[in-house]
Amino acid sequence: MNIIELYIASNCAACTRAVDKLETLDASHTEVRIRIISRDDDPEAFRNSGIFTVPALIVNGKLFSYGDFELDDLDHFLGKHDNGRNGRNGNSRTGNSAGA
Repeated sequence: MNIIELYIASNCAACTRAVDKLETLDASHTEVRIRIISRDDDPEAFRNSGIFTVPALIVNGKLFSYGDFELDDLDHFLGKHDNGRNGRNGNSRTGNSAGA
């Protein structure tokens, strides 16, 4: 399973675009757990993460990008790291644990 964390802040157009992109991704990948961490809702998570620039996209514990990202690049990355385990052949979805 791939774990994606997206750090966002309010009044951030790039953050809104990133959330929209991940909602699309979640529909196409069945075993991707997505967690959206809002600086406004969970400031402690920001202090503990060391993230200062938003949006920040973390995939499986590693920084994937700051700012806007291309959904195709993320999709390709996830596909390369799938190895048949992440349900891309029609298995059930894990879901979205978005907190924004």
